[in-house]
Amino acid sequence: MSKSTQSRTAAASAAQEEASQAAGRAAGYCWARNPDGPGRCTWPPHTSGGHKDRYAKTEWT
Repeated sequence: MSKSTQSRTAAASAAQEEASQAAGRAAGYCWARNPDGPGRCTWPPHTSGGHKDRYAKTEWT
């Protein structure tokens, strides 16, 4: 893969992440990514007690 292709791929990935974050926040979720695996925080933003994905039933800080 050429450097220009890698650069475009990285930019597209960053744009997708930003769009996903905006959509999750618009839906009323914290939407922080789980660092230990798949999933995102589905609690409202700024709740105490860390993060929780109620669909995957996982919690993290």
